[in-house]
Amino acid sequence: MRVLLTTAFAMTTALDTRWDAATALLASTVPARRTRDHRAKHAVVIGAVDDLITAVQPDRGGRKLLFLASDGALVGELGLMTGADDESLLRGARVDENARGRGRAATMLNFWLRLCRLGGVSPTTSRINKPLLALALTSAGFVPLEADDACVCDVASGDDGGVSVAFVDGAYSFSETERESQRLSVVPELVNGRRVTLHANYAPPPDFGHAAVELRGDGAECRRWLTGKLSLFVE
Repeated sequence: MRVLLTTAFAMTTALDTRWDAATALLASTVPARRTRDHRAKHAVVIGAVDDLITAVQPDRGGRKLLFLASDGALVGELGLMTGADDESLLRGARVDENARGRGRAATMLNFWLRLCRLGGVSPTTSRINKPLLALALTSAGFVPLEADDACVCDVASGDDGGVSVAFVDGAYSFSETERESQRLSVVPELVNGRRVTLHANYAPPPDFGHAAVELRGDGAECRRWLTGKLSLFVE
């Protein structure tokens, strides 16, 4: 079933048929996703970026963007909240361990920024404590905002999926759960690390949101996906 759906999504040239195939593929992943997310059935396909299908669904206190490969595997997700003054606030991100090291975080962020631009919504973030997310934001042109308890560190990811962190200015004490879930190790020094700031909010680059994406709606729909009531378009 999934192979046939994947083939239909990859080969068809009719846009409506592509979206139908993507929707059917998303629906086929509900049982697996429901094991850790009871809202899985409410996800709705909204577009595509690179080789990924994108969907939005209600989430605890907000919504999240899902990114799926053409075989239905969940590549990653962005957790979002609606902030003040029509803001879309990034509160977290996750990239599947098997998909790391391939620029997937940047692709996900660029899709979100494109939605923000088209929907007239300002992108912002919560305080970022994950080194890899801080690295992805920095690489995408985000700038850390000043904070009294912010800390600067160098970050490097290894081929084995582990993440090394060397603090340069200030310090942040990772919990045991953070160390295990993110596979973090704190080291005295990194030669080839990228410098990032933790425990800080980030501001987007001034000219954001120009990534090439495919969308199932116009600017008003983009705004609704980011700030509207998702129940309005969940069947």
